[in-house]
Amino acid sequence: MRDDLSGLLRILAAVVVVALVPVVGAAGAPGGRTVRTYAGITCLWLASTHYGSVACQRADGAGLVGVVSHPFVAVRTAKGRIVLFKNQPTHSRGFGPLKDKRIFHSETHRGIACYWTRTGGGVALCNRADKHGYVIGVGRRLVMALNEASKVVFVRNQR
Repeated sequence: MRDDLSGLLRILAAVVVVALVPVVGAAGAPGGRTVRTYAGITCLWLASTHYGSVACQRADGAGLVGVVSHPFVAVRTAKGRIVLFKNQPTHSRGFGPLKDKRIFHSETHRGIACYWTRTGGGVALCNRADKHGYVIGVGRRLVMALNEASKVVFVRNQR
């Protein structure tokens, strides 16, 4: 039963990730979408998914797309290949409050929070608003994923 659920979540992830690309060029908020661009990184929250989900990508449309949702995190290439897929943990100790002075803007929609900084040319860090599970960081130079223990589990340079 658990393997069936995991398989269904992977299929859902693939559908959601494909549906969210391209993030860039999704001006306005048709269809219940919320789009924000800061520090050269565009993030798009979809209201049409059952769970809150956000996809972030460089504002120029190039590079990898990082996706955070309540049940999973994923990273997709521009050609559609999923290079990272992790189920969100059912239990984690979570992160403390984010008090970094380099964060200049943050937004939360449908239980997913994103924080923008201009460090390194621009980075958006997104995770669940309850601060549990994985964090996806999308920057102008790289994409990374951190687990609930703040350990890097994925890093890839942007091209």
